[in-house]
Amino acid sequence: MPLVWRLTLSLAAVLALLGVGLGLSVYRAVELDLQRDFVRDLRALAYVQAQLALREDGVSLSRVPIAALGDELGEPEAFLLTPTGEVIETLSDAPPPRLSRAFLARAASGQTVDGLQGERRGGLSLFDPAPAVHTRLVAEPISAFSAGRFEVAYLLVLRARDEGTVAALGRVRREVLTWLAAGLALSVPIGYLLARVIAAPVSEMAQTARAVRGGDLRARVPERGRGDELGALGRDLNAMLERLEALVSAQRRFTADAAHDLRTPIAVLRGEVDLALRRPRSAEEYRDTLSRMRGDLAGLSTLAEDLLTLARLEGSAVGAPGEAAPVPASEVLERPLSTAHALARQRGRRLDTDLAPGVWVRGDPALLGRALLNLLTNALTHGGDARLRVRRSEGGNEVVFEVEDSGPGVPPELRGEALFTRFARGERSEGSGLGVAIAREVARVHGGHLSYRGPPDGPSTFTLRLPAAPVDVRGDL
Repeated sequence: MPLVWRLTLSLAAVLALLGVGLGLSVYRAVELDLQRDFVRDLRALAYVQAQLALREDGVSLSRVPIAALGDELGEPEAFLLTPTGEVIETLSDAPPPRLSRAFLARAASGQTVDGLQGERRGGLSLFDPAPAVHTRLVAEPISAFSAGRFEVAYLLVLRARDEGTVAALGRVRREVLTWLAAGLALSVPIGYLLARVIAAPVSEMAQTARAVRGGDLRARVPERGRGDELGALGRDLNAMLERLEALVSAQRRFTADAAHDLRTPIAVLRGEVDLALRRPRSAEEYRDTLSRMRGDLAGLSTLAEDLLTLARLEGSAVGAPGEAAPVPASEVLERPLSTAHALARQRGRRLDTDLAPGVWVRGDPALLGRALLNLLTNALTHGGDARLRVRRSEGGNEVVFEVEDSGPGVPPELRGEALFTRFARGERSEGSGLGVAIAREVARVHGGHLSYRGPPDGPSTFTLRLPAAPVDVRGDL
């Protein structure tokens, strides 16, 4: 059975139970109220008739008009009894009531007593089409002065059937059942509408899942600003789909880039081999050819390693190295600076450093070192002399690495966002063009970012900002 219909039936059942419960509560409240009114009116009538029965020449019953008390009392029967239950006078041809000793004793003590004649024959139920009619009794004591004090000398007993109460409850019963039937009839469409509202986010999620299964990785669950669990689930699914799309996109880019950028060096290697095999050559010629091929293979190895590194980084979530231990910036920079100083000496350049003490970061030292080495290599290769500054930000929550060169600036075709894309390299570049892209991805997965500033024809500065390690994890350093 579809979820919507299961929810519809469940909601309809809940609404039906609520309707029945409300109907029973209303009916029971009206029933108790009518019964209390019936007994109260019967007591009032008994008191009035007892007062009228007292006369100068004795006690005698008289009929009292009861129209002012309503129709619920019907025509009560009046009996004048002794405190022991003997009938003195009656205004009815019906047999007198049989009163229990306890009932007579309470009335003889001066209390107004009421009760049922016989046993209750079932309640006035909402679902009982023919509820039982009961006979109610009220005994009103009549006192007389005797032997110097007032004593209960007579009992005025009224007997009445609650037919008026039953009739009034019958009308209430019909009204309640009518509204209950209407509520039950409306519970299914109301439940269906509520179920549609509840199940709509689930249906949207299922539709999005089918679209993704069909290959549409850009499909997303519509976000409608819900603050409940379904809204949170939709947002989590969208985040997961964005992650999946990023992974697949990174895989596709890696495949395309590998096919594009590996084709040329492989073709060069093939040409070198074909040329070497075209005719017999001397050992020196073979040595030169193998040396060139070795250099080409080294370039291929570097390119493949850079592509794999970039693909892994693009497939990593932000904060992926968050569980890594904090490390001092000097340790992160140890190997990159050693390599960069060697490159500077090789090219006749100068590399200055300005490292603030006590600076710690949290992350993967190898990845962070790789990013900084890429920036230093670019600066020394294309920008002349270089300078590295490491400091904490003014707020103390970031570590700032600044790599500044003294070169002619970034080529116009690489300025802006193009500088951070794959294979961003100028016409005279010797590298793979992946160094800045790798550095930017390293910053991203560490929760930081990489930026660039500089004039079109002047020194360039790359700024790598990373979250600083909290003070409480750095011990006493």
